[in-house]
Amino acid sequence: MGYPCVSYKLGTQAPCNYTLMFRGFFYVIGLGLVFWMGWLKVYTDGMPRSNALKNRTAVKNLVSMVIQLSFGSLLEYGEWELLTVFIASLGRAEDMFLRIFLTYEIEHRFT
Repeated sequence: MGYPCVSYKLGTQAPCNYTLMFRGFFYVIGLGLVFWMGWLKVYTDGMPRSNALKNRTAVKNLVSMVIQLSFGSLLEYGEWELLTVFIASLGRAEDMFLRIFLTYEIEHRFT
């Protein structure tokens, strides 16, 4: 997520391509390991391999929960994206105030 996709020394996108390949490689290995160890056997007979999708009450509850959680996630990340856009348009004094304020808020929120 936080890795740069452009090598400033080489001027190419080689590090991004290598990062993507390594992440994909280890994802496939991890997924294969999970299936090989049998950690998902307990769950494979659930929704996909049964008639659970015909149970309208369960599907309705699942969809309503997914919508609520998605909306909450959208609000959470959208707030920071809007804040970033607004900070980019502020002057130097306001920018420094918000940096100090947000640093103080984050430090006290997690301590």
